[in-house]
Amino acid sequence: MKNITELFNIVDRGLELFDELIKSLPQNAKLSLEELADSYSKKLDTLILKQEKENNYQYIGGELKIYYIDIKYFGIYVSLYFQDENNQWKKNFYQI
Repeated sequence: MKNITELFNIVDRGLELFDELIKSLPQNAKLSLEELADSYSKKLDTLILKQEKENNYQYIGGELKIYYIDIKYFGIYVSLYFQDENNQWKKNFYQI
């Protein structure tokens, strides 16, 4: 039960950071895919550092995927990979 609670806490913290990120982007902005990915870079770095510090994780790598929704909208998947102090893999996944 403790692991599930920890998982929910991690997900909640990550969602809070992504909510801040979404609110920081200009409304109705027209961005290239590269500009869109770049706009997430600093917030992702903050999220990674926070996960490392709070959970004693080591960041290993990650993926940011942009996908087409319709002519006006794109979505984003983010997968972050960490290892804990026991070298167990941890994957955090977010969809925006």
